[in-house]
Amino acid sequence: GPPRERREPAGRSFDGPPRERQEPAGRPSDGPPRERRKVAGGARFDERGRPVGERPSGGSWGSGAGGGGARFDERGRPVGERPSRTWSRDAGGGGGSGSFRGPRMEGGVGTAAARSFSPRSSTDGAPSDSSTERTPGRFDRSERPERPPLRARPIKAPMLPSCYGCGACLQEEYDDVPGYVDAELLASKRMHRQLDTVLCSRCRLLAQGKFVPVVREASTDLAGNRAVITPQQLRDQLKGLADRAALIVKLVDMVDVSGSFLTRVRSLVGRNPVILVGTKADLLPRGTDPLLVKQWLTQLAEAHSLNVLEVQLVSSRTGLGVDGAVRAILGTRKGRDVYVLGAANVGKSLFIRAFLKALAARDPFAFGKLKYQPIASATPGTTLGIIPLDVFSGGSKLHDTPGVHLHHRVSSRLPPDDVKAVAVKGQLKGVAAPVSERVLAQLAAGVRGRRLEEEAGWSVLWGGFLRVDVLKAPVCARLVFFGPKGVALRGVETADAAAFVERELGGQLTPPSTREAALALGVMEEKRTLTFAVNLGEASVDVAVSGLGWFTVVGVQQSGLGGEMIIRLHAPRAVELFVRKPMPVRWEGFADGNRDYIALDDAFNDDEQLGEFDKDDDELEGDA
Repeated sequence: GPPRERREPAGRSFDGPPRERQEPAGRPSDGPPRERRKVAGGARFDERGRPVGERPSGGSWGSGAGGGGARFDERGRPVGERPSRTWSRDAGGGGGSGSFRGPRMEGGVGTAAARSFSPRSSTDGAPSDSSTERTPGRFDRSERPERPPLRARPIKAPMLPSCYGCGACLQEEYDDVPGYVDAELLASKRMHRQLDTVLCSRCRLLAQGKFVPVVREASTDLAGNRAVITPQQLRDQLKGLADRAALIVKLVDMVDVSGSFLTRVRSLVGRNPVILVGTKADLLPRGTDPLLVKQWLTQLAEAHSLNVLEVQLVSSRTGLGVDGAVRAILGTRKGRDVYVLGAANVGKSLFIRAFLKALAARDPFAFGKLKYQPIASATPGTTLGIIPLDVFSGGSKLHDTPGVHLHHRVSSRLPPDDVKAVAVKGQLKGVAAPVSERVLAQLAAGVRGRRLEEEAGWSVLWGGFLRVDVLKAPVCARLVFFGPKGVALRGVETADAAAFVERELGGQLTPPSTREAALALGVMEEKRTLTFAVNLGEASVDVAVSGLGWFTVVGVQQSGLGGEMIIRLHAPRAVELFVRKPMPVRWEGFADGNRDYIALDDAFNDDEQLGEFDKDDDELEGDA
């Protein structure tokens, strides 16, 4: 129905003008509005009954307040100096009856005022003792415990613009230092706020296939050289990684698993979760089972007390396994930043490029980030700084990090030309180690079985990096090498091995291609002696050379029975050797240059046949 008519008070018509307020005698009606109430002592109230002006002369608001001097604002809160007596919401001494109760007031004094002053007085107007009588729920400011001082937050320095290809800080002063950009180009990009799209001159050379190394071990000869960066400077950039909530993607090179594994990675990443990714999986021998290799990597990680969430095998060049790595990272990221960590030249930047390509097919947000990607090259130490990539739609970032340079890897000790020679460029295929000329002559002459084992005495040389002395071996044993094709493999007599190395280093034994580069690795010294059993049709042990490859000892079924084998390992002082459980790769199709002599029938290894050979030899000795 229609709204109810509003009732007007008496003396005022419904549609007439409002009633004029009655003013007291002695004050014109058109003057300023009078205060609503005025009591003894000079206190005043506004139209809502809130006290304003000076405080009465009494000690408290109530029935007949006395003198004072405090003032109140429009909300009834006391302002100005603190009165000489305590305040109370109870009735104090003075004329009048009862205490005033107005809006936002409680007993004549607002709640804020009651909290701002000392405890109230007693009913007779005398101040109360704060030590004996206190108002429930209230406290004295002097008894409040002191707050601990606020810890000053560190002032973060503004991030310097860096090259999106390598992460080096952009600069225009030194053209031989990483991060150099022409001054005009840098000024133009700065004016248009496009510094995140600048590529330094070094990255342009790397993109053209040039070899521009700048990371070298610290020495007195390089002191003050601005163009050289030490591995320790790169490692220092990863120190704060353990204090961040992040997901760590740890990469290992499947050609050099032991040399690039980073066994002490927990000191860098702390308790952050780790996903282990094996790169360059396309280089493993044909017929290798990826599932067996994943299990082998998991066991290797457990042997180094490293708990990983998942293990993936990828090939950044062919895209093999990259989709599985993307699913694993997205499934375990949980809003955290992702840091790709690994040894130098393990393929981090190439993996990130393949990762972004696969991620763009899933998330359109990452498609716009494909234009500016980190540079990938064969030069160790391509990435010189942490490169953040905003590729996840959830807000977190993907970070490319500088490679951890390990001094025991071969690639960190060689000149650029030799680094290219030790790089694996195609799918690995096992190569059997050659034996010495004397052993080949004995085999051609019909020497078989145990006599060949007793007269083994031959050595295998793998470039200038490894020397293997075969002290005892069954006829079925083979040393199968997996590594770059540019490293020479030679077989000599053990007695002549040291002289051969001294004479042919840099000649038949390459790399190192020069004697100066060989001296940088150090003299070849004995590392260790291994004794193990060789079984037919099985791999017994792997010996890995850090930064180069590995060889495995296998037993060939067509070449006699198994038995005990003893080998002695020699390597330069700066080269590290690792003995591990055999990697489950296919070795049956290895190239054996001695197969014409060593592929024997089982009849030559029978005890009866060996007895006949011994009898014939005894008859020959008697005739002589």
